[in-house]
Amino acid sequence: MLNLDDVGVSETFEHLGLAENVPACYDYDTQSDNLEWRQGYKDGEYLVAKREFPMYFDEQDFPAKSAVGWVVAEDLRERFASEAGGKRYFTPQKLAEIEDN
Repeated sequence: MLNLDDVGVSETFEHLGLAENVPACYDYDTQSDNLEWRQGYKDGEYLVAKREFPMYFDEQDFPAKSAVGWVVAEDLRERFASEAGGKRYFTPQKLAEIEDN
C-alpha cells in the first residue's frame, strides 16, 4: 500500500511527513514499511467510513503550509473537474479502487 509511484508520486511516505502521524485506522510497521487497515476498518467492517486517506492539497495554507495530510473517508466527495476549478476529488469507493490497483 505504500508504493506511491503507482499513483504518480515520486516521494516516499516518510518524506511527505505522513509516517509521523499515521491515523488510528492503520497498522503501520516501520520495520517492513507496511501499512494495513486495522481491525474494524477493513472492507465490509463497521468503521470503513472512518478510514483516513492521504491527500494532496494544492493550497499551501492547508494546515500549517503542508501540501499533504489525512482526510476521513466520509468527508470525501467526487466533484467534476469543471466544478472544482480543474481539481478532481474522489469518493472513498473510488479511492479504494485506486488503492487496489
